[in-house]
Amino acid sequence: MKTDEASSTALSVAQCILYRAGQADTASLVSEEVRDALHKILRSSDEGKKILAQSKSSFYKKILSIKERLLIPGISLHYILRKRYIEDYTLNCIKDGVTQVVNLGAGFDTLCYRLSKRFCHVNFIEIDHPATGRLKVNAFKDETCFDKNLTLIQVDFTQQTLEDCLGSHTKYFRDKPTLFISEGVYIYLTEEQVRHQLRVLREMTTIEPKLIFTYSPPDAMKSQNNGILLPLYLKIKGEPFNWAIMNHELGGFLKSNGYVLKSSKSPEEFKSNYLRDDYKGVINIAEHIAIAEGIV
Repeated sequence: MKTDEASSTALSVAQCILYRAGQADTASLVSEEVRDALHKILRSSDEGKKILAQSKSSFYKKILSIKERLLIPGISLHYILRKRYIEDYTLNCIKDGVTQVVNLGAGFDTLCYRLSKRFCHVNFIEIDHPATGRLKVNAFKDETCFDKNLTLIQVDFTQQTLEDCLGSHTKYFRDKPTLFISEGVYIYLTEEQVRHQLRVLREMTTIEPKLIFTYSPPDAMKSQNNGILLPLYLKIKGEPFNWAIMNHELGGFLKSNGYVLKSSKSPEEFKSNYLRDDYKGVINIAEHIAIAEGIV
């Protein structure tokens, strides 16, 4: 990613969500609130405005469908289902007493923004690269929630550490029951970087933190689950997949870093939460979702 440009992944995910919002079989999975928030973010940049204009074109929708089949078949459905699953878990955590939610590498995700307006007693924090984060700051700066219980921290991790940017921030509270969200992040990190982040998050809380994150088993990353042009596309974009872990190894990996694995689900498993059993659409199986709790 160029340092002065918003993440291509963030733009691509937003594009996929709007695409699914326009499909009759999945439109109900993308709420009007999500669509409005995404529109607000995308209107803050020229590239975003281009995506909004394309989303209204039937020709563009056909092109996106072909592109998805060539790169990562079923990824747009995967995005909206995993976001629904993460949102449902976040709501359950808030119901159970979580009063701080931190989204790591949030991209153009709208969860914290939307929930901050519903739950004024919960402290919401997003962390992302300045080039991506500033677009959300521009989009939300006039909102009543902004800078009250919604904080957007812009960080260049080539210059700062997670400990520095979050641990010392005046809007982050170590003694609040906290949920950390890491969606679509760990596949781009090395194993050592994942280990380091897990340890840092655990050490920055005085109450056992909760964590929901996506990860990929090696077999899910095999070529037959992805399109023929994906390796070339990732090389051009400079966003290679770096970390994968076997499902049966995940519990031990988390334990060695101070966490207890509570559950893990494949896309096929959480698809059943939101779609009818006879749904015939393709869902990509590359990234699974895990829930863990830290041991302080």
